[in-house]
Amino acid sequence: MYHNFDYHRSPLRDFFSVFPFRPHNLLAKRTSPSRVLTYWHRPHTSKTRLPILFIHGIGIGLYPYVDFLAEINDKDNDLKTSGETVGIIALEIMPVSFRITNQALQKDETCAEINKILQVHGWDKFILMSHS
Repeated sequence: MYHNFDYHRSPLRDFFSVFPFRPHNLLAKRTSPSRVLTYWHRPHTSKTRLPILFIHGIGIGLYPYVDFLAEINDKDNDLKTSGETVGIIALEIMPVSFRITNQALQKDETCAEINKILQVHGWDKFILMSHS
């Protein structure tokens, strides 16, 4: 939130489906259009750059990437002078984030859930960035 990202949580009825519990799910105002994927979103306003869909790898989730994702706009002088921002959707995939939760989705299910998120934000072209 500090870096102007909005959190999109899972439905409150699923609060106890992830352990350790995630208290910010109780505070978040926005709900993810996906039934299982939560994410952080920064709006896309750039007319010259594509937005970024970021998918983390196995580990502790998005925490190690916070500074990296926040700095994407800071390193581009053209964006600084125009006041535009490169939008980012940073997906959280709980089964590979050292959480006790439901099993990971199959490929087709994952693609369908990601597509729901992209459609809500109107993204049809973007850069796919991932780690591990």
